[in-house]
Amino acid sequence: MDTTKHKDGKVLAEQLFSEILGKAVKRVTISYKACASLDFGKDVTVEVKTKKGIDQFTRGEWCFWLYDCAWRLDKGEESLVASGDSPEAIKTHFPSLEGKRLLNAKILSSAFDLWLEFEDSFRLIAFTDTVEDSEPWNLSTQHHIFKAGHDKTWSYKKYE
Repeated sequence: MDTTKHKDGKVLAEQLFSEILGKAVKRVTISYKACASLDFGKDVTVEVKTKKGIDQFTRGEWCFWLYDCAWRLDKGEESLVASGDSPEAIKTHFPSLEGKRLLNAKILSSAFDLWLEFEDSFRLIAFTDTVEDSEPWNLSTQHHIFKAGHDKTWSYKKYE
């Protein structure tokens, strides 16, 4: 997919998510507070330049990362857990997405609010306009990263 000429981040994000429709969540990782990632596809080793040198880690060839934005995980008509819930509740319910196929992805607003629909009636909704962080969520491919920003900002870059 040629993404170099995109001027509309909402369209680009939906195109990128369309590449993983039908893929199952391979791994769920929960980190600090309500930050979480969902890995899709085969495992890849990623090298990142840091102040201390090169750091390596393993993730899916596609990785969706929620970072300090408001979100809610639903199953059917029931809300299972939200970003403001206790760490124990998040660790109990968020891993329910592991093994579930992504069926639909929709960017709900120019502020990059996001609706992800998974099999078995799971839905993950991210509310990015409620935060002031520069990167409420991102979607990484093997070589690129799409970063949704608050206040309608976004970027799509090749890893350096």
